[in-house]
Amino acid sequence: MRFHEDWFIKSTVPQIAKIKDTVNNAIKNLNKEDLENLSTRGKFSKQYVLKDLFLNEESFQFILENCNKVITEEFKKRNGIEPLISLNNAWTVLGDKHSFHTMHKHKNTPQNIISTVIYLTVPPKDVNDPELIDMGNFYYILNKHNRLLYYSHYPKVSDFFIFPSWIWHGSYPQVEGIRQTLNLDFNIHR
Repeated sequence: MRFHEDWFIKSTVPQIAKIKDTVNNAIKNLNKEDLENLSTRGKFSKQYVLKDLFLNEESFQFILENCNKVITEEFKKRNGIEPLISLNNAWTVLGDKHSFHTMHKHKNTPQNIISTVIYLTVPPKDVNDPELIDMGNFYYILNKHNRLLYYSHYPKVSDFFIFPSWIWHGSYPQVEGIRQTLNLDFNIHR
C-alpha cells in the first residue's frame, strides 16, 4: 500500500459503547449543522460537528488514542512504518429510516489526509432478503490499474473504515431504525 494509491482498510475499534456514550452525551448540547455547508450530502439525517470537543475535551481523548492505535497498527502491517497522525476534522451523523449519503469525497483535502468511519449504531437487516440486498450498505470506488472497482459492505457496530479522503464513497438508504457513525479525518505526517 502506497499512500498515493487507492486503498481501503476495514478494521474494528475497541470500547465502542464508551465511544457512543461520549459522543451522544456531547451532542445533546449541540445545534444541528447546516448540511449544505459540509462535505457530505446526507439525506434524512442530522450531522453534528465535534472537532472542538475532540481538541478541547479530555473525555474525547481516549477515542483519539484508540483510533491512533488502530490506524498505526494497520499502517505498520502494510507498510512497515508507523505514521504520525493528527486530527483534521470530526463529526457524527444520525440517520433515520431511509437516510443515505450520496456519493462524495472530502473535497479540498491534500493527499495526506485519511478519512475514517466508525459505526456506533446499525439497524438490523435480513441480509438474505433480495429486496434489501444493498439497503444500508456503505459503498466506495477504488481506481486499481486504471479500472474503477465498486465495493459494498453492510457494516456492523464497531466497524472502523480507513481510506484516503479522495476516495468516492457513500451509503445506500437504510432500513428501519437509526444508523449512527462517528467520522474522523486525520492528517498523516510521515
